[in-house]
Amino acid sequence: MTIKKSGRGASKNTEDRERIWFNARNAADDIRRLIRSMKMNAEEKISVEDGINNLANEVESMLDRIDMASTTADQRKLLTAYKKFLEHNIAAVNRRLKEIG
Repeated sequence: MTIKKSGRGASKNTEDRERIWFNARNAADDIRRLIRSMKMNAEEKISVEDGINNLANEVESMLDRIDMASTTADQRKLLTAYKKFLEHNIAAVNRRLKEIG
């Protein structure tokens, strides 16, 4: 979903968002290809792929919601908080990788 804002810079913001979503979709596609290539049963593949699809959709949705904030200061605060949230999730993934060696 693309929200168009009027005024200067609206076109650039839309292009930036579309580029971000394009990159996120490409990353999700890479994971989907990996899942399909793995030796897992069909149910496991579907479950993991559904999770990736949900994550990709949530990122896009969250960025849309943040863009709805009325001021750039609010957007900056929300994006900073969202970034910290994602960093905590990455840290959890890194811990899990260490656990499984």
